[in-house]
Amino acid sequence: MIMIKNPLGNRRRQYGMSLVELMVAVTVGLALTAVLLQVFLASKQTTRMSDALSNLQSNGQFAVDVLGRAIRMAAYQGCADIDSYEANVVANNPPTNSLIDTALRGAEVAASSWSPPTPADVTSIQSTVLVNSDVIMVQHGSLDRVTQSVGMINVINNITLLTNPLGFIDNEVLMIGDCSGVEIFRTLVTNGATTVQLSHNATNNDNNAFDKAYDTTALVMRFQSDAYYIKSTGRTNNAGDAIFGLFRRSINGAESELVEGVENMQILYGELLGDGTLRYLQADNASLNMTNVVSVHIGLLVATKERVASGDDTRTYTLAGTKVEPVGSSGATATHAKDRRMRRVFSTTIRLRNRG
Repeated sequence: MIMIKNPLGNRRRQYGMSLVELMVAVTVGLALTAVLLQVFLASKQTTRMSDALSNLQSNGQFAVDVLGRAIRMAAYQGCADIDSYEANVVANNPPTNSLIDTALRGAEVAASSWSPPTPADVTSIQSTVLVNSDVIMVQHGSLDRVTQSVGMINVINNITLLTNPLGFIDNEVLMIGDCSGVEIFRTLVTNGATTVQLSHNATNNDNNAFDKAYDTTALVMRFQSDAYYIKSTGRTNNAGDAIFGLFRRSINGAESELVEGVENMQILYGELLGDGTLRYLQADNASLNMTNVVSVHIGLLVATKERVASGDDTRTYTLAGTKVEPVGSSGATATHAKDRRMRRVFSTTIRLRNRG
């Protein structure tokens, strides 16, 4: 008799998971999922905050650099020392009658209606700047310059260039100067077959005669008159908060946004007194003589674009001696939004190159 062995006989009987075991497994899985989710969200929030702070730092430093470069250029007119050779102004409707007097100007915007200093090239910013944030205006010659191909024979001669690489246009305010003289004039551009003529004719100028005839060592440059201020960019973040920025308005009225996130700018002007004392005052101080200012102290309040902090910002920041408090603070002269954006103060003191 042949015996056939049951192949299943020696196998242990198998059982499924009990309900208790299943519930324990699900609970452990959910707990692990929750932990992983918390780790993921915390990592995501850390990354968002790190990116926001990195952008804030970059924006703040860039704003400081932009203002520093501009302010250091105040009263620049080539190699001629402005204390010895102030520019001769012949232009009609000039942006300045005295570069010494207007190379650096400031305004304290303490109300929604204010009167900026003359000349008129800055008046159109008055309705757009942020209330209780300062405005600074700088005038100087451009660093982009060209030289004449042929020297002037007399004081009424045209300026002769081989080409027009800087794109000078009719009625534009230009400067020409060497180490012993400077002129500010409006030009009429004539493109010839081999040269470009820049005229300082009587139509565009009060006087078509310069103080001197300039040779080929003289530099021809644009006259720059720029206002820097804070205003709304017109954009909002994901929470609907208004985004502010640092803006520049040029002599021709063109406005450009330079840096986003700059919410407030406060400025003190360092005036060198006759006894050698240096004092810092606001622009609206009646005793301040702006022609004796040799340095400028600037404080900027810069915010992240999005709300990345865990709570509302209720801190008070001090910019160049001015307190910027949370909106709604009693008696506050300057305020910032009380939201979850992070903010930092950037400060710098800028020495004027062409004074003192």
